Amino acid sequence: MVSSVDPILSRLFRVFIWLLAWVLALEAAPLAEENAGAGVPLEEREALRRVIQLEDERHFDTAFFSSVLTHPEKKVRHRACLAAGRIGDPKAVELLGPFLSDPSSLGSEAAFSLGLIGDARAVSLLLSALSHEDTKLSTAVMGALGRIGGDEAVDALIHQLGEKEAPIDVLGEACFSLGRLAALKGVAALTQALSHPHQDVRWKAAFALTRIPKNGKPKALLSLFEDDHTYCRLYAAKAMVGAKFEGVEEAYGELSHHEDWRIVNEAVRGLGAVGTSTAVDRLILLARHDSHHVRFQVLLTLGEVDLDRLGFPKETRILAKATILISLRDSSPQVVAEAVRQYGFMFRRFAWRRLPGFFKDEDPLIRAAAARVLPETQRNEVFTLLKSALEDPDPRVGEAALSGVADIKLVPARSLLLAALKTSDLALVTTAADAMGARKEKRALDPLLVALSLLKGSGFSEARIAILRALSVLGEEKARDAVLKGLTDPDPAVRLAARDLLETSLGATPEELPVRSELARVTPAPTTPLFELSDAWENEELPQVLLQTSRGSILIELFPGDAPVHVGGFLKRVEEGFYDGLMFHRVVPNWVIQGGDPRGDGWGSGGVLLRDQVTSRPYERGSVGIPTSGKDTAGCQIFITHVPAPRLTGAYTQIGRVVRGMDVVDRIEIGDRILEAERKN
Repeated sequence: MVSSVDPILSRLFRVFIWLLAWVLALEAAPLAEENAGAGVPLEEREALRRVIQLEDERHFDTAFFSSVLTHPEKKVRHRACLAAGRIGDPKAVELLGPFLSDPSSLGSEAAFSLGLIGDARAVSLLLSALSHEDTKLSTAVMGALGRIGGDEAVDALIHQLGEKEAPIDVLGEACFSLGRLAALKGVAALTQALSHPHQDVRWKAAFALTRIPKNGKPKALLSLFEDDHTYCRLYAAKAMVGAKFEGVEEAYGELSHHEDWRIVNEAVRGLGAVGTSTAVDRLILLARHDSHHVRFQVLLTLGEVDLDRLGFPKETRILAKATILISLRDSSPQVVAEAVRQYGFMFRRFAWRRLPGFFKDEDPLIRAAAARVLPETQRNEVFTLLKSALEDPDPRVGEAALSGVADIKLVPARSLLLAALKTSDLALVTTAADAMGARKEKRALDPLLVALSLLKGSGFSEARIAILRALSVLGEEKARDAVLKGLTDPDPAVRLAARDLLETSLGATPEELPVRSELARVTPAPTTPLFELSDAWENEELPQVLLQTSRGSILIELFPGDAPVHVGGFLKRVEEGFYDGLMFHRVVPNWVIQGGDPRGDGWGSGGVLLRDQVTSRPYERGSVGIPTSGKDTAGCQIFITHVPAPRLTGAYTQIGRVVRGMDVVDRIEIGDRILEAERKN
């Protein structure tokens, strides 16, 4: 009996031991992955997948990153270094510092990431790494110093501009960084750079000076008005706006005849800032320019000129007002909308009689312009019409009405804002909350708290942040409690906003607040399905998307190696036909066109909330980026730049560039549509 049972027990015991080992192995697997630095390096693909996941979670695991930053595969090391910067945890500074002198060329990536983290401790590390023998590294160091800032960084940037033998790229990045810091201390160095033999240094110095207050502008900028390089002229003209030097008006007058609409656009702004009657007369002539961008800018600039000041010629005032009236019949809806807005300001005493007629226009852009300016008439009779704007099928109209009444103290204006807080529309609630905060409206306390309790989900994060901002200025205990509760909001952007408000507006000390890196952590949607795209690096064919628009076709080449999650999401939406029929809702001349919002007003995210995937790749003319309403709040929208935009580099995710169709980009105006988007390879 015993002999027949013992083998059975022995087999059962072996099975039990095997099952126990299997269960323990399963439980240990995640731990082994988290502490990969203690054992054999993860296989390349698995290491990259984990890097992307932790980056998306905004979680810096010191042991894991210690391992992958020394991984045998170069691709893994570079991707991990970039992820450490994107996560932004100060703990990464000590880990990244030694790699600034890494012979595997990780140095420039480490410098860029240290700049993203923004910790002042990194400045000395960056300065010790400067070497003109490694142009890429030194350029990255210049960019990082501009993001971190401080006196030591500014002094180093100024010193670098004085190094005549420094590489062109290094000098250019030093210019950008001084501009980013708006460092008046650096004006002399930037002025010297305006006469550099290389055009790339000249235009980058001029660009930097656009960020300097007008009383700090050097007269040397005028010398670039006749430079052969387009960007030298463009940014010199932009930088000189508002400066008071002899010959400025004549210089802008000459530029106003240039064949490039972008340069003419800056001449318009410059003439408006000069503000003399002869400058305004020149400005008025440009209202007939071929480019709708220029005509739009003329109207915008006329609205900024004080035409009613003492001594201003009556004839010029009449011509300016006639220009507004004539522009009401322009072929461009964007120009007409601005003409409606300026009409309301210039003729406000009796504009309330004519403006309601524009509420019947079929173009919502024009209806929105009328709604925005109608409150300026300060007439109680208009509020019935403004209330109906909240029910307009296009959300831009209601938002414009609320923006218009934000500063109006009449009782109907307050009622309109309170009514908007009861809606479930993101734009209306956010606009109303911001207005109530600016007004410090005590009666809005309870409506704000009710709205906060009802607006759940990532789609309303921006509204919740606006409500918390408004509550933080009301000084009530219930308001403070609501902001404190914001620290536990599901959305990290809301949690971080609540923390900032508690510190800056409600008197909490940093010691009383949670650590920022912990508040920033998220539990994201799985990124593994999009990971396949990160295999597309520089030596492989990059995916392309063709946008067929109402103005022509735009071919975009994408960068999945830079931003796999964003590019993957964009391609998925393209293949689903998401963008077909959507409009370009925002056009800023000499800056960007923006579209891809299903709402059509810039407030839509398409149901997604993505973390930023910024890189050091510069924003040039035709770069395609992802707009946000704050850090890590990207959605479905895209923008395309008219001109180089250095201040966007490292701040907004770039997913690609236009390789054909920039002439179409230049022609796009608000209301033009993406007829169809399709992947070409």
